[in-house]
This record gives sequence, structure tokens and C-alpha cells, in this order.
Amino acid sequence: MRVPRSLRLPLVFAPAYALIAAGGLALGVGADGGIVVWPAGGLTLVMLLCSARRDWPALLVTVAALELVIDSAAGFPPIGVAGVAATNLIEPLLGALLYRSLARTVAPPDLSRPRDALRLGAGVVVAPALANIVASLAVVAAGMTEVGRDTAWISFTAADAVGIVTTVPFFLAVVQGRVRLTRELAACVAATVAAVTVVFLFGGGVHLYLAALPMLWAAIRMGPYGASVTSIGLVVTSAFLTGRSLGPFAEQSVAKILDLQTALVSLEVLVIATAVVAGALARERDAAGQQAGSFERILSSLHSVVLTERVWPDESAETVFLGPGYERLLGQAVTCGTTRRAAYEAMHPDDRTAVAANAAYALLASGRETSVDWRVPRAIGGYRWLRTRLMPRGRVTDGGPVTVDGLIADVTREREILAALAEQGEVVERLTSSIAETVYTLEMLPGGELVPRFRSQSFTALTGGEPPDAPNSAWIDRIHPDDRPNVAAFDADSWAIEYRLTGADGVERWILDRARRHVTPDGRTFIEGIAADNTERRRAEESLDEAVARLKIMSETDELTGLANRRVMTEALAAALASAAAEDSAVAVVMLDVDRFKSINDTYGHVAGDDVLRELARRFTSLVRATDQRRAPDLVARWGGEEFCAMIAGVTDPAVARAAGERIREAIVAVPFHLANGSQIDVTISAGVAVGSGSIEHLVDEADRALYIAKRRGRDQVRLFTDLGPADLIPGDSDAVRLAQALAFAVETREGSQDLHSRHVSDLAGAIATHLDLPDAMVERCRLAGWLHDVGKLTIPDAVVVKAGPIDAAEQEIMRAHAAIGDQLISTMPGLAEAHLGVRHHHERFDGSGYPDGLAGAAIPLEARIVAAADFFAGTTARGLDRAAALAELRLAAGPQLDPQVVAALAAVLLDESIAIAARFGTAA
Repeated sequence: MRVPRSLRLPLVFAPAYALIAAGGLALGVGADGGIVVWPAGGLTLVMLLCSARRDWPALLVTVAALELVIDSAAGFPPIGVAGVAATNLIEPLLGALLYRSLARTVAPPDLSRPRDALRLGAGVVVAPALANIVASLAVVAAGMTEVGRDTAWISFTAADAVGIVTTVPFFLAVVQGRVRLTRELAACVAATVAAVTVVFLFGGGVHLYLAALPMLWAAIRMGPYGASVTSIGLVVTSAFLTGRSLGPFAEQSVAKILDLQTALVSLEVLVIATAVVAGALARERDAAGQQAGSFERILSSLHSVVLTERVWPDESAETVFLGPGYERLLGQAVTCGTTRRAAYEAMHPDDRTAVAANAAYALLASGRETSVDWRVPRAIGGYRWLRTRLMPRGRVTDGGPVTVDGLIADVTREREILAALAEQGEVVERLTSSIAETVYTLEMLPGGELVPRFRSQSFTALTGGEPPDAPNSAWIDRIHPDDRPNVAAFDADSWAIEYRLTGADGVERWILDRARRHVTPDGRTFIEGIAADNTERRRAEESLDEAVARLKIMSETDELTGLANRRVMTEALAAALASAAAEDSAVAVVMLDVDRFKSINDTYGHVAGDDVLRELARRFTSLVRATDQRRAPDLVARWGGEEFCAMIAGVTDPAVARAAGERIREAIVAVPFHLANGSQIDVTISAGVAVGSGSIEHLVDEADRALYIAKRRGRDQVRLFTDLGPADLIPGDSDAVRLAQALAFAVETREGSQDLHSRHVSDLAGAIATHLDLPDAMVERCRLAGWLHDVGKLTIPDAVVVKAGPIDAAEQEIMRAHAAIGDQLISTMPGLAEAHLGVRHHHERFDGSGYPDGLAGAAIPLEARIVAAADFFAGTTARGLDRAAALAELRLAAGPQLDPQVVAALAAVLLDESIAIAARFGTAA
């Protein structure tokens, strides 16, 4: 029949507890049957400490049952049985809980550790003292003793403490299977029993401490286990002889029994403490021995030898420490006293001078590390190469000895590998000398330093004169500083990078470098690659790269003002609108336009106009950085020409956006603008504000309409879109027109023009077409062609487009090509292609002498004739002519250059002051 697991531990524990409890009762002495020692509590405490918490109830139930049986059989009255049984349950439970609480572990105590012994000692003191309150009260109440309650409590506590201190180390050894009986331990027990017997028969109580001598011996030699076994002999013998009225405690009175228990407790504490200290020292000694043995084994397994020397100014040396293995390297016996002499005799004669210089006192006393390779001839022929590295512990300036740590390593294999690599390098060099690319191998040392191991001869041509064996710095230092971070990154297994390198001949070359990283089985890292001169390809792409770079700058930053440009503002608006949708807020867009900016250009020149725009940008920037974030814009960008755009994110009240627009306007009008020529001018701006969370196009369109109304209603004011009336809400431009506007702005920015010539031409062309009562589609084509008529200039070289003086005949031919090129550019663009005829033919003359196709009269497309007239008039006003003079020139051009019917329509448009064109681009603009 299989015994359930829950019963196995109680079945083993019960007989042991019964036997030990009976032995404790048998050691009772005195007329009242006082207990000298109670070892059963120590057994229960050990069982709890060595068991899982789930097993504690079964153990405690077993103790309770056995106590009831044993105490009842001993004749205890019921209240005494209950009190003693409760004490014998509380005491070990309290001791186990206290130990685990202090140790913060469920592992049994290791008494060779002082901390574990002290934690368990706290339980031995506290648990019996608290638990025996119950026992003493019960025994006194039952009339089992005539002594007082306090005396009974002291006696019971001492008996339990003696029992726990005496037996716990022994019981721990039994439970953990570490019990061992040796002759030495048996002799110590016998000596203890004999010493106690002699004291009890012939001596006084104080001589009982003579028995501690063999116990201390056992504690030192065998630790807590030996101390516990001899202590058991001491306690049993003392109680046995006292019970037979022998020795200094023969009276067996309560006082004498307490004296005995006090003596036993003091002896036990002395012996167990000695055992704990001895065990801790033994543990440390064993650990130190193991470390020393491990260090010795590690040194023996290395192919290197470590040593420590003291070197004196007279070049004499004393070897303080010499690791194992030097005999193997030198092929002869070596001791600390013969280290240098043995090495001198074993090394090749040609190497002795170099080795001596490497180990010279003057060099070592300076604190410098030294290293030298030397040979030891082998009996079988050839050499073993050794490397000596000496590392002084510090500088010595007082003429005293210098202490040096050294490492002697066998580098024979390393040198053989290097020799093999050199031989292979010669082969590779012959194979690669015929190609233009440079083949190379670099070794990456542990510190990150790159050491060249091989380069082909073409390295010299690639670097403009550096030899192939030049250090790697000869290459790295010539790399353009902006490209070095890319070259220094070796995180990938392979890479292809391009960078600039200035050769020794002063020529800058573009290098295409393809390489890979290779790690050898022994952990060494090599970089293997091919570097080629990529300059010609880069030069072929240089023009395109410059154009792309210019477009990139144009796409992100306004060149004149340094503000963000339209693209950046559009991206910022997209992000702000996305956040607004998530946060249930809105975004405000403020469109800003300089009032009468054309008159500034006309009066003071374009340079002054540029200065005004830059000062505007500076003031806008200061507003963006303002501390009052409730009324400051988050971003201001140049939208085009003299038009700017500000954004305020997270708006919940349109009044905040209006206030931001007013703040910007006030900052502009508050202080006059100082021009470079010393004059001052007052500048005002108009602003249109729109608040919402819809699309970018919708918000910008609303703000633009509000700006238009602010201009039309007197300028120098801020208008909120929601304040506009039905008469103000005119339709906005189409997507095609906006694309045409963007291209026109790019042309004018490249030319350095800020007068919005293309917008002027577009508005005039649309007005002419409307006056001629042309279909809406034709009106739209005329407007688009007006915006796009100069788009072909984007491809004209800068030297021609921005030339300050007159251009020559060849440059005129290049410039004349812009009409045909503009036609080609927009012919494939959806929404713009329909305007291509107006772009291509706007420089045709009515008399047939124009370009690019020499068309005349009605053969010229109508939209081209309209754009030509609008372009002519806008050009005259741009030169500073007033309206009357410009109209006069326009009428003179009718017939030979312009279509007379179109000129008449334009004159009628210009005379009609009720339309927006006159207000926006007339002499008052």
C-alpha cells in the first residue's frame, strides 16, 4: 500500500519527536521535576525550516498530538497539558517565521554564514521567551510547581533555549544528509564527557568551563556540526549527573537548576559562536584557494607568460612574480631569480641589443609601455618568435626602482600569417596592377584603428601621389570633411559609398568605394574593397545636380527672405489639420500682402523692395518667437511675391486668429522701414484670415478671398472670411490656375523679380477675353496662358536669365527659345495643355515678323494675341510708365505688333475702373 505524500513526513517525524521528547523528560531533575533541556523544540524548528509551508500544518498537528499523549502520560493536569502543548507549537513556528522574515528566503540556514547564525539566534532568543509565557502560566495555574510564575518562565525559557542551541546544528546536518562521525569527533565527545564528569565529581561549578576546551576544538575543526555533537554530550552528562545529586548543582533547587542552565547557555553560545566564525573563515579560505587554483590553471592554459619585475637604475632587475609556461617558451628551466639571464641565453644574439633597449630603466621609469619581438632558436631548426610587452605602473622620478608588469607571448603563428599575407599580397599586386581601380585590404584593430594590409599600385594615381604603403590617415585626412562621417561608418556587412578626396596633387576627385567586412575565425576584422575614380560621371551629372539642388532649396526655403516657402507651409498645414481633426479644434490661415508694393519698386527700385521684404520677414520671425502664444503664429512663410502666409494651430476661437493678424499688421506699421540709401518709408499690409478644419485648398482660398476684400476696401486692415458678405464671396481659382501660378512664381523668383508680372498678365488677359465676350473656356485658357507665358525660361541658363546688362545676339537666340520650350513643357500637363497655343505664340507679331513660327494676322491663335497685348502693357508699367504713357505705347504697337481689335479691348478694360484689375494693378496699386 502506497503511503500518501501528505503522511510521509509526519510518519518519519513522529517517532523521532517522541523519542527526543521522552529523552528531554528523562533529563528532568529536582523535586519539581524541572526540565534542564528540551531538545524537541530544536527538532521541530529544523523540520519547519527545511520544509515547504504547505507541510507545516501536518508537522504542527503531529507535535500537538504527541504532546497531548506524552504530557498526559507524564501525569500533567489538563491545563498543564494544554499550556505545554501550545508552547511547543508556538515556539518553533514563531522561530521559523522570524528567521524567514529576517533572511527573506525559504532556504534552510547555513550556520557557516554569520548572518544566517545571527538571524537564527534571534529566533532562539525571541521565540522561547514569548512562547513560554503560555507554559509558565499554565503550569502555575495547574499547581504543578511551587515556584513563582516569573521563575517558572525563566526556567522554561532557558531549557528551551539550551535545547535549541544544542541540537539545531546536529538536526540540520541529519535532515540535509551531512552527518559524519569521525574518530576526532568521537574523541572530542569523550573528552567533553570526561571533563564534565571530573568537574561534577571533584570540582566546583566554575570549573565546568574546562569542558569547553574539547568542544572549542571540535567547533574549530568541524564547525557547527562538531560543536553541536559535543554540546549534546555536555548537556546530557551535566543533566544526568545533576539528577543523581552529583556535582556543584547536586542540591537540585530551582536556583541551582537555573545556575546550571545559565552555565550551559553561556557555554553553548561560546562554542556555537566559535563554530560559526571558524566555518566562515574556512569558507573564505576555501574560496581564496579555489580562486588561486583557477588563476593558476588559467595562466597555465595561456600561450603567454605574465610576470612582474622591479628594475633599478643600474639595470638590475628582480622578478617578483613569474607565471607558469616560461620554461616551455624558452626550452629551459626558469625561476624568478634567473628570468632575465635565461632569456638572454636563449634568445638570438642579434636581438639582444633591441631587447635590452626595450627593458632599459630610463625608458620604463618614464612610464611608457614598450614592446619588442625577439627570436628563440629551435633545436629542430627555425625560430620561435616571442613578443615582450612591458607596462610600468607609473613614472619614477626619485631614482627608485620601477615596478613593471609584463606579458611574454608566442607570436610565431602571427608572424607566419603576416609573412603569408605578404606573399599573397605580392601575387594580388601583380594581378591588380593592370586595372585602374584600387584594390585594398584594411585590418580593424580592437580600438577601431584601421591599418592597411594591402593596396594595389593604382592607389598612387587615385590619391595624386601617395605611395601604396602610406598610413590610412593619408587617405582619411584627404577626404572632404563633409563626407567623413559616411566613410567612418562600418556598421553594415557591406556598403557602397561615394565621397570627395583631395589628392596630394591638389585635385579633388569623386571616389566610388565598394567594400565588405570580413571577420576571420580568430576574431580579426578586415575591410576588403575596391575604390574607383568616379569624377567623370559626377561631372557629367553636375549640371543636373545643381539644378536639382536649386529646386530643392526653392522647394523648402525662400531664398530672399529666409522664411519657409509655400511647400513647407503646405506640409505644416497638412500636419496641423490632421492634429486638429483628432483634437476637435481648428487651424487659422492668415494671408498677408504688402500694400502698394509695386509703387515701392517703382519709386525706390527693386533692391529697396527686396530690403523691405527681408525686413518684413525679420519682423514676422520675431512674432513667431513671441512669448504670448495665444496671439502668435506658429509659422510664417513666403507664399509668393510680396504675399506671405501665417498659420496658427489649435484654434478654438476665430477671435484669436483675427488678433494674430492684427498683431502682425501692427508690428509692420509701428516702425518705418529704413532703406539702404538712408531714407525711411511707411509700409502697410493687408491680411485675410480663415479658420477651419477642412482641406488646405479650402482654407487658403477663403483666406485669399478675405485678403482680396481687405485690399479692395482700403488696405491696411485685417478681414476674417466669416465677416464677408455675399457680394464679397467671388469664386476662387481652379486647380489648373493654381498650378500655373506656382510655375509662374518659380520663374519670377529665378529672375529675381517681385512684381508679380505673370499675375498681372493673367488678369489682363482674362479681362480682355471677358470684354470680347469669349466663351468661358477661352477666358480660362487666356488666364492660364497669361500665368504660363514665360514658363520656358525655367530652362534658360542663369547667365542669360539674370544678366544685368544687355544680352548679345547668341544670348537673344537662347532667350527666344523660351516660347517653344514653354509649349513643350505644358503640352503634357493635365489641365494646362489647353493653354499651350497662347504660350507658344505670344511673341508672334501681327505683321508676321515674330517668333517662333512667323505667323501673321488671324493665323496667330486668338489667346496668343490676347496674351501678347497683356504682356506688352504689363511690361510698360513695370518700367515705371504711368497709365497714360503706357496706353500711348500700346496704341502705337497696334497693327505692326499687336492685334488692333485686342488693343481696343484692353484699352476699354483699363478705362473701366469698376473692375478689380484696375484696383489691383493700376497706378494706385
